[in-house]
Amino acid sequence: SYQFSGSGLTQYFIDPTAEDNFITSSNENYQPHFTKHIVRANLEGYATENLGILASFSTTRSFIPLKGYSFDVGSEAQGTREQHRYIDNYYLKAHYNPTQKLTIEANAAYIPQDNTYFAPNAKNSFYSMQSGGIQSGIKALYDSDLGLWSHQMSYSGLQHSRQSEKNYYLSWRYSKGDKDWAANSEASGRAVEGGYGDMRSTQDVLGYKSDMNFNTLETQHTSHEFRVGFEANYTKAYRDRTNPYYAFGNPVELKSQSCGADSMFDFETCSNTPTGNGWQGQYFNKVTQSKAANMSFDNIAYGVYAEDSMHIDLNSLSHKNLGEIEARMGLRLDGDNYMSKHTLAPRFSLSYTAPWESYKSSFVFGSNRYYGRNLLSYRLYEFAANNTQDYTRPNPSSPWQPSKDSHKLPSYDFTKLNVPYSDELMGGFSQNLGAFALNAKYIFRHGKDEIMRKSGTTPNTTIWSNDGGSQSHIITLSMQNTTPLELLGMRHSILLAFDYTKVMRSYNLYGSDDAYVENNDIIYNGQWIKYKDRPVENFARPFTLRLSTTHSFHIWRTKWVWNNFFRLRGGYDSMVLLGKNSPSYDPAHPTVSQYGKMHFKEAFTWDMRLGLEFALHSGTAAFINLDIYNVLNTRNQTALGAANGMLPQGIPSSTNVAVYEIGRQFWIEGGYRF
Repeated sequence: SYQFSGSGLTQYFIDPTAEDNFITSSNENYQPHFTKHIVRANLEGYATENLGILASFSTTRSFIPLKGYSFDVGSEAQGTREQHRYIDNYYLKAHYNPTQKLTIEANAAYIPQDNTYFAPNAKNSFYSMQSGGIQSGIKALYDSDLGLWSHQMSYSGLQHSRQSEKNYYLSWRYSKGDKDWAANSEASGRAVEGGYGDMRSTQDVLGYKSDMNFNTLETQHTSHEFRVGFEANYTKAYRDRTNPYYAFGNPVELKSQSCGADSMFDFETCSNTPTGNGWQGQYFNKVTQSKAANMSFDNIAYGVYAEDSMHIDLNSLSHKNLGEIEARMGLRLDGDNYMSKHTLAPRFSLSYTAPWESYKSSFVFGSNRYYGRNLLSYRLYEFAANNTQDYTRPNPSSPWQPSKDSHKLPSYDFTKLNVPYSDELMGGFSQNLGAFALNAKYIFRHGKDEIMRKSGTTPNTTIWSNDGGSQSHIITLSMQNTTPLELLGMRHSILLAFDYTKVMRSYNLYGSDDAYVENNDIIYNGQWIKYKDRPVENFARPFTLRLSTTHSFHIWRTKWVWNNFFRLRGGYDSMVLLGKNSPSYDPAHPTVSQYGKMHFKEAFTWDMRLGLEFALHSGTAAFINLDIYNVLNTRNQTALGAANGMLPQGIPSSTNVAVYEIGRQFWIEGGYRF
């Protein structure tokens, strides 16, 4: 099959103050022109009586032509370049039964990606990203006299790399005839240049898992299914910054001096040209170096588990029709040689099925603990934090000198922390209503010992701690027909679902910003508080109401399918930085950051698919699908952003422009099935 969409098939909602920036966009968040192509192929069947093979391939090609700079002034005017996104997926699976008791499954996937980007309005900022790799595994299932015994070996080799035009980043003030590619020629205009440097990382993971499901053990009133298992994973990670990266601070005024040769860099870090804000010239007096360095580490993680699934027939116990109980009790022990800590997680679930058959009712309860098992990422934080060095100079003629307050290793020793975990309680029920089934579930999740960043005991230092915590309340309700409904010669399937989520954290997710560490006084809703004491921002929409309908019918040799997906997402409040023109802004405190709330309204969308399949000879068929997203072209605001489409890090300003989801969009697909 082949599927296509593009800007010509897409409607946009753009804030009126950002329309010029959209038309001349240099930012992938604004895509006035794009095309997207998807090709899929799938082949499956039996090569022999006992050997089945499945092979599939898909490729996505997206082309996004953008202006390199969203302005028409200076030496870099009209610069353009096309970004692209390439994603390929090759997959092969084999299923082999050499004997009745032995089954062997093998699979392999190769998933490379190649994407190109550039920093908006920045000279020499183009870079490419390559990622992906191989994922493979082989599994053997043996139906022994004791039970089903499975063994599984897996290997994945993934990589992520970046190649940049430059390995430095400078933000000059505008100066006519020299640094003149700024977005405007006013005093506040900035002429940015440089990229992010080159980086490459790889991760190889070799895993083994053995699982034994013993045959059911029957007693007089109960039955037991025991299960034990063991798994181990060996991970080897490698990260290499192939060249040093230099991030320069803000430029300062060049007064009585003049620029000379730089003692450390072979590119320009000083300019004698007068700037747009009246300076005689400008130079940089501070730079942070991320050193060219590489690191590799390996880790062995292991886990063992055991559980007993018990079935109790209450009818046989009391000789009355009381229903049935299913209970599962288990334990899981995990460890690894990085954190050097062992965790023991209990698992328990209990379900009851009522005795009546016509409209069967089931109730379920669960209590489980889950430990975090992705702490290896903190190794990379250690590496990045401890391979930086600050340099300063008092004037452009002086050599750069290393600063003494660079980060130190003790601030980032994550092995001293506890492993974060979540305790989870779950309750639910399901009810058969004849042609429909009703399901309800409630989950309470309490996160403990969560890792967060906080200020250190000495200036300009930070530490990580287990002081974070969270509570999540999740409710899901759904009702759907158990078999297709026949009406007017059509088959109908209906799903109605409601999801509610409330998350409360003791810390903000982006608590690693400088303002969080500095913890200055702020004004929030008219009250003076510390920055890190502000209410926790939970930006997720609290509820979603979904209705999905599918209708199918046949006319002669054609099959028609009409699918609708209606979705209503709840509104929410988000914290914003108040601008001076905001009604809630207090002009008596212009030097203090002031914050307030902004309400984002509910969002409604209706997505539709129309499918038509033509039956051809010998069981083959040609098909056409038309997808229409946001059928009603509803305007749904999602965030606040800059006029050039950039989304801010952290808290947006109330003066930012509205950012909307895309409007009506068409996708067209055609294919052949044989």
